[in-house]
Amino acid sequence: MTSGQATARIKNIEEWHKFKENAEKNGIKIGEALEQILVAYNNNSLVDIKEYDDLQNEYNILLKKVETSEKKVIDIQEENNILEKKLSDLNN
Repeated sequence: MTSGQATARIKNIEEWHKFKENAEKNGIKIGEALEQILVAYNNNSLVDIKEYDDLQNEYNILLKKVETSEKKVIDIQEENNILEKKLSDLNN
């Protein structure tokens, strides 16, 4: 691997500043961060942001459904316990 320099024009300077701040906050050098992005891009490992957001939204919806289902199961178990106790009392 050889070393080199590159110049880039950034259209969205606000995103650049966010990127730079996040990299610096996490102790990552800008060049290394950009290199990681280039490698991911070349390996087709980058995910489209809209696709990511759509998947995240779908995940959140499914997570809420699971939580709702779990609550229903707990309610049914509690109702079942009450009915079993009533049945036990009647049998005694």
